[in-house]
Amino acid sequence: MEAFRTLIKGWVGKVLLVIFLVPFALVGMEGLFSLGSKAGVAATVNKNDVSTNELDQALNQRRQQLLPQVGNDDSKIDSAVLREQVLDGLVERAMLLQQAQSLGFQISDVQAAALIRKEPSFEVDGKFSEERFQTFLKMSGQTSKGLIQDIQSQMAVQQFAGGITTSAIT
Repeated sequence: MEAFRTLIKGWVGKVLLVIFLVPFALVGMEGLFSLGSKAGVAATVNKNDVSTNELDQALNQRRQQLLPQVGNDDSKIDSAVLREQVLDGLVERAMLLQQAQSLGFQISDVQAAALIRKEPSFEVDGKFSEERFQTFLKMSGQTSKGLIQDIQSQMAVQQFAGGITTSAIT
C-alpha cells in the first residue's frame, strides 16, 4: 500500500490516475444526462414515446377492471406482472397505430365528433346531451380534443385490424 501511495504522489501516478478516472467520470455524467432526457418515458416505439403518465392511467384502469374478479383484494394482483402486461399492450397498440397511420387508415375530426354525438351514453331522451358529455370529460380527466384524438387512434387501429381480419384466408 505504501508503494501505491508513493507512485500516486509522482507524475506517473497522477497521469495514470487521470487516465483511469476520466472515462469513469464521463460515463457517469452521460448516465445522468440520459436519465434526465428520458424522464417520464416508459418505453420508446420507433422513436415515439409511451409516457409513464399513459402507463399509469392504463395500469389504474386495468387494476379497476381486475378488482371485482379478485374479490376487491388488491393484494391478489401482482403489480409487476400487471405492469409488464399493460406496458406490452401499450407498445403493441403504438406499433399497430404507427402501421395504420403509415398505411393511411384515419378518420377526420368531423367523423370522430359525429361518433361522439352518436354515443348512447351521452344521450338524454334520445338526443345528445352536452352536459353529460362535459361531465364525462371532467370525470375522465380528458379534453374534448384529447378524446377526439383517442377516438381517431382507436378507429385507425380498428380499420387496420379489420382489413387484416377480413382479408385473411380461413
